[in-house]
Amino acid sequence: MLPVLVLAGIAGCAHRTSSAPDLVYQLDREVIALRERLDRCQAQVLACGAPQQPARIYAELVQVLPPGQVTLSREGATTLVTIPHDVLFADGDPRLRAESRMLLDLLATALQLHPDQAVVVEGHSDDTGAPPALRRTYPTPWRYSALLAASVAEILVDYFEVDARRVSVAALGAVQPVSDNDTPEGRRANRRIVVRILPPPPGGDDP
Repeated sequence: MLPVLVLAGIAGCAHRTSSAPDLVYQLDREVIALRERLDRCQAQVLACGAPQQPARIYAELVQVLPPGQVTLSREGATTLVTIPHDVLFADGDPRLRAESRMLLDLLATALQLHPDQAVVVEGHSDDTGAPPALRRTYPTPWRYSALLAASVAEILVDYFEVDARRVSVAALGAVQPVSDNDTPEGRRANRRIVVRILPPPPGGDDP
């Protein structure tokens, strides 16, 4: 493509009544402009390639998960389901609320429809970590976030029968805050579970 375009530029310049140095200068500018245009086109192709397309499970979860309780987002073809701590757990209690079972049931159903997609359950804490009653057992935000993530993973696997080989747990403690920890509202936002649904492998159930 590039040689043809350059030749076209040369042909156009042949009709001009410019001196030889001016013609060479003009051709150099056109070649540089064409190379920049080609680089931009290649970057756009890479940005829009198949690996960056969202998996089908994202569109399905948009339809079924309650928007007031969870936040859905994407990182390329990875789907992120962010669930606030208060939706899943009561204050000071690492056990899942009974009313959160319906939400996790909907999530598990979608996961079972896409059995080739791996899942990472991430636990996130504020900088205070566990409530005072649990701080002796879970003295750091790392350990507390591991407890919360494991609680969600166990429900998905043991109660809703998501294949355990697909599910892993990550404890991120307080290292990825989404708000400051100087206010109760900020700390509340930082306490959360993120279910990271990885894209299917090549040849999986998504195009």
